[in-house]
Order: sequence, then structure tokens, then C-alpha cells
Amino acid sequence: MQRFSTILLLAVLAVGGFLLGRLSVPEPPASPARMASEPTAPELPVTARDLSPLVPTETDRPQAVVVSPSVLDFGTQSLMSRPTGEITLTNRGDKAVTLVAVSPTCSCLKPEFTDRVELAPGANHTVAVAHEPRSQAGPSKATLRFVFLGNDIVNVPVEAMFTRPVKADPTWIDFRRDGDQGTLKLRGLDSRPFRVLSVQGVAVPSAPAAVLQEVPWDLSSYDTETCTNSAGERMPSWIVVQTDHPDAPIVDVRVRKDGCTNPDIPGDGDSRAWMILDQRVVLGELSPGEKQIYELPVALLPNRTMNERFTVAKSESPGLMTRFIDVVQKEDGNVVQVEIGADPDCPAGVLMGTFQVESSIAGHDQQIHVFGVVRPAP
Repeated sequence: MQRFSTILLLAVLAVGGFLLGRLSVPEPPASPARMASEPTAPELPVTARDLSPLVPTETDRPQAVVVSPSVLDFGTQSLMSRPTGEITLTNRGDKAVTLVAVSPTCSCLKPEFTDRVELAPGANHTVAVAHEPRSQAGPSKATLRFVFLGNDIVNVPVEAMFTRPVKADPTWIDFRRDGDQGTLKLRGLDSRPFRVLSVQGVAVPSAPAAVLQEVPWDLSSYDTETCTNSAGERMPSWIVVQTDHPDAPIVDVRVRKDGCTNPDIPGDGDSRAWMILDQRVVLGELSPGEKQIYELPVALLPNRTMNERFTVAKSESPGLMTRFIDVVQKEDGNVVQVEIGADPDCPAGVLMGTFQVESSIAGHDQQIHVFGVVRPAP
């Protein structure tokens, strides 16, 4: 029994030594293929100093030149007025800058700038700006570009609203909305009382001067199918009101009736490639024989080619004098220059007429309306 215990003890010791030997054998080095197949844990930075610093993005360079005002707003202006203003440029940088050009985006703006100007740090320079007169009511928006050496550009928006001192409500007559008769309300925007003298050239009963005047209008005598009245006269495209306001002798209101007063716009079957954008010209007050050159913007219609030239502006009305002058190319588009006025023997009163702008291709013409008040001959 004792011998059996001794043998068992020796066997246990042998097995234990074998196991200890297996556990202590070093792991063979890994092959390159094995190392590549096993992912490795990324190294984490120990301190914040080990982090790669972020590369700062370059901020916009501050504008060295400051303009005042940032927007030149002429506000509300009367037709044919020539408002003026000023724009001051100040160099807030630490280096001198050189102004080399002042470029307007519209020929209607006339900046006073003749030669380059150097602005030292802290220095300023003022540029006077004028807006050319406009004969048609509406907004005007353009930009003055101040160009500095190195092609740095500072843009200044320029705005104005040209209107008559007397405003009509509604601003146009629509048969579908207003019917064939109604009342116009004329309001003096300058708070100056005025009187209504005539409608469509026909004198109206005298009424006291007031800032607000109500003017009845009636087109019910015109057939909406033939667009004419019993005398064969065509429905007018404008209601023309004469007042004694010194700055608004004529107030015209557009009449819209489909098929009768449509503007002269070339249709798909018309090969005319151009269109005069102003459908009418308001002359204001003028004396017999007085004339003036007006510039009428002209547009080239989409997908058409201009293969003709303007040749004549032909008057269609007694007392109205018109003459084609030229076509002038301007930065914001082409204009047709037409001399318009009253014949020397034109009678005093309201002048309502039309003329045709014609081109070198027969049948390519457009009718333009003209309104004015002719003073009595001296």
C-alpha cells in the first residue's frame, strides 16, 4: 500500500511538471501576414499637448474703405427732376488706397469723378452723384461701383422713386374689375390744393381747389366687341386728366380692356424683333413750336435677330410734331431718340396724339401715345 502511494505521488509530480513546462514555453514570433491581419489599437494622446493643433481658417479681410451712406436713397422725386447727392469714402485701414474709377451700372447716374484719388489712412473723399431726369413714373435702382487699385471694388446701391405730385387711385382702370364707368381719386402728395380742368380734353365744371379730387369717368358708350363708339371713335387707352397743379398738369391713367386697348407687343406671327418699352410720353406743359428730345428704351425680343434699322418717327395727330434722331447704345440698353413737340400753330389746350416709330422693313412699326398741355401763344 505504501509502495502504491509512492508511485501515485511520482505520477502527479511528473504531470504537473509537464504542464508547467508547457505554460512557460514562449509564444513563437508572429509572422508578417499574421501581424497584418490583426487590428492594432490606435495610439491615444496622453496629454492635450500631444493633440495636433487645428489650422485656423482665414477670416475675411476687413474692408478698409467705409462708405457713407451705405445706400444712396434719393427718396420720392417729381418727374423730370434731377436729384443730387453725395457719397463719402473713408480709409479706415493702415495703408493708403487709390480710387481709380467710379462706374455706374446705369447711364441714369452721373458721378463727378475725373482722375484717380489716393486716400491716406484716416483720409476721406466725397463724390457727388446726380440722377438724370425721368419722364416716366416708377422706381429706379442702380449701383455705383468704386474701383480701387488692385481691383478691390466697393458697391453702393442707389435708389429713387419718380412720381407725379398728383397720384391717381386706382392707378389703372380694368374693365373686369372696375366695369365701364367709375370715379378716379386724385390726391396731391405734396399737400398742395389743385383743381381739375378737363378730362379727355373736355372742360369740366369748376370746383374749389383741394388736395383730394374725385373725377368721374365713363366709357360705357364704347362697344366692347368693336371697341368703338357710335361716332366710330376707338376706345381710348388712357384717361387723361388736366389739372392746374404746376408740377402735374397731366395725370394719365391706363385703361385695360382685352381686345381693345392691348399694348403694341409683337405676337408669334409678327416677325418684328424689337419693341419700344414706353407706350406713351408725357410732355407736361409746352409752348407752340417748343420741342425736346426724349429717349425711349428699346428691347430686342427673345429668340429674334435685329436685321433692320429705325428710320422715322411719323406723327399721326394734328398739332403733334415728331422726328427720329438716332439709336444710342448705353450701358443699360439701347434707346431710340425722338424729338417731340407742338407745332408752331398748335392750339392751346390738351394735346393728345400718337406717332409711329418705323423701321426699314415695311410693316414693322409701333404706335406711341403723347400727352401734354399747350400754353396759349404769346
